[in-house]
Amino acid sequence: MYKWTVIYLIKATSVTEVAMGQMLDKLKASDLSKDIAVVLCISAPLSSISKYLKVPSGPGDANRKTTCFFELALTTNKKNVEKPKFLFLSEAADFNIKSTTSVAKYFKNLVLTQYPADKYMLFTWEHGSAFGIFKEGVLTVNDTTPPDQSMTMEARFVRQAINVKSDQVRIRESIDTVQIAVNNLAATQFDMLTMEELKDAIEIGFAGRKVDVLVMLNCWMQFFDTGLTLSKHVDYLVGPETDMDFNGYNYSAIFGLLSSQPDISPRGLSSFIVTSFKDKADADALGSDNRTALFAACLKYYPSLAKLTSEICEALIPLLKDHFRQFDIARTNCLFIELKYLLADLSSFFYHIKIQLYEHLDPSVIKKIDQAHLIMHEMIVQRALGRGINTDLQFPPDYPLGISVCFPQRESQIESDFYLTYILQNSEFATIFSKRYLWDDFIAAFIQQAKAEGLS
Repeated sequence: MYKWTVIYLIKATSVTEVAMGQMLDKLKASDLSKDIAVVLCISAPLSSISKYLKVPSGPGDANRKTTCFFELALTTNKKNVEKPKFLFLSEAADFNIKSTTSVAKYFKNLVLTQYPADKYMLFTWEHGSAFGIFKEGVLTVNDTTPPDQSMTMEARFVRQAINVKSDQVRIRESIDTVQIAVNNLAATQFDMLTMEELKDAIEIGFAGRKVDVLVMLNCWMQFFDTGLTLSKHVDYLVGPETDMDFNGYNYSAIFGLLSSQPDISPRGLSSFIVTSFKDKADADALGSDNRTALFAACLKYYPSLAKLTSEICEALIPLLKDHFRQFDIARTNCLFIELKYLLADLSSFFYHIKIQLYEHLDPSVIKKIDQAHLIMHEMIVQRALGRGINTDLQFPPDYPLGISVCFPQRESQIESDFYLTYILQNSEFATIFSKRYLWDDFIAAFIQQAKAEGLS
């Protein structure tokens, strides 16, 4: 029984293979003790894998896409010194790293069976898309969606109380609906491993046990919908709210700590991963991580924050008609994280809402906004902001604070594939945050009021 098993999910292409090779070299050069197991799943062209790791030769195209499994194990060299070495375990040409079934089998049949441990840390490596990883374009899933379902979205105006049963289903007592026309789009889903699918893979593969620490070298993953989706199956999430360079984490420091302190807590390890990243980034003369905002988050707070955010949205929606200018200023002034996925920092938005609408907000709503800030403060275990991010004393803070939300500002932006697929509540692939809570209702009401004001 190991103290920790470190699990890698890696996807690479001919474009990213060099960065993958550099990471593998750093892993091999790291300290490793017998208390720590390291197992890797690498999906890439066989030619890319074999440049950096020994793979048994066999029939077939060397450039074919495949998946190989490795162990980083302590072996004794000719000088009778123990050094980490990658050992080939197996190849599975039909493994799909973007499939719940394949990833769950990897966890269950290989990791838990051969490398059982007291604690588990999962690393994911490649491109990120806020609610998914390993993205390769858009995959049409359902071309038979009736036109009346794929051509419209609902902007909802809540006239009476909206109740949220804790982590259950939204109940609307009185809702007026307004249809906003969008392009005739079939129901689509990005060709990637979504966080819903990763959550399912963990639930199935780990048989109800949580992953103690999830470390993501994938861009924009400190996204509200991601944290909430994973909150019942992952204790701590380490990942960027912004983009992140493949230069990545401080692997030698991470494995050095694990080897010297194998009893370290998941919270302590998560915090160290972030601080060691900052140490590495600060020492990097090239400054590739200058604009990265990296956070370690304790996910157990997400359900409470989702409920509180929903209650704040319920109170804000009726104010949009008479005070839209202040709302629009708040949205314009809040920190925008990323354009493609329309990501804004949630803390920043709440700060600006409180500033712009203070005299119009009921004291109970102001209290809830303050409570939301307190929860987000408790949630963030550690942070590291690149040297290129201005953190001078200012209020409200104009730098990433750890949690982003999808927040289109105008009707033209709701045609974003990401919004229509994952944020629009009646989408087949909508996130738990959109299905169960009121943030998407607030977005829809905001956009509809912007249209009424002649802003599109």
